[in-house]
Parts: sequence; C-alpha cells; structure tokens
Amino acid sequence: RDRMQLVAHAQSDAGMRLRLADNQRHPLGAGAAGRAIAAAQAVDKAELERRFASVRWQSALSLDTYTRQIEEAAAKGFGLDRGYAHRGVYTAPAAITEVPPGFCLTASCVDGSRTDEELAIFCSALTGLRNELVS
Repeated sequence: RDRMQLVAHAQSDAGMRLRLADNQRHPLGAGAAGRAIAAAQAVDKAELERRFASVRWQSALSLDTYTRQIEEAAAKGFGLDRGYAHRGVYTAPAAITEVPPGFCLTASCVDGSRTDEELAIFCSALTGLRNELVS
C-alpha cells in the first residue's frame, strides 16, 4: 500500500544508460511514477499529503508544486519529474491502474539531453504504449 517496487526494466543500446537497481523500492508518492499513480487514482488532498510526507526529494519540492504537478499529469495523461526524485534525471511515467495491483511505465533521460519538444514526443509515445497495453 505504501511502496512501489521495480519489477522489470528495459534499456536502450545507448552508450550511457540510466537504471534503477533491481527490486528497488520507493515510497508510493515518490518521483514521476508517484505523481502519475496519484493522478490516475484521483486521490484526495489528505492522501496526497500522506504520500508526499514519506518522500525524501533530492531537489526541493513543495507540496503545492507536487499537487499542481499531479493535476497537470491528470490533465495530460502523463507526468514528468525534472530532477526532483533523482537530481539530473528527467523521468516520464504512464500509470496503469486498471490491472491490479497497478503498474507504472517509466522512461528516463539525462537532464538537458532532450529539448522540450523531444520530451513531449517521449511522453506521448509512453502514453500511447500505456493505452495499447490496457486496451
């Protein structure tokens, strides 16, 4: 109920790759995945505060900004963590809450390695994959 865990990963053939350790666990509210899951679940303010309180962010993030980012994720269908969870890393998620116990697809890149337009394409492709998987 309070943690999410990495269960599988894939990586590109790029010379430099980002990867979490196998079976890595994070608080449910952490990172881009935490925001996407909260947006998909439409959790209330009290639950958002509870999830937020258990996270240790690498870059300062206020509850107001976190809440606003969840609202944006709900509107767009994806979120984007720009270095809050892991400094220097952008992570885009797409939550799959229709399949118990719930999953989240994420993709990450190094901060500054993609333009805003490329990040939008990146997020759109991830959301498309999510939609294919649940249809």
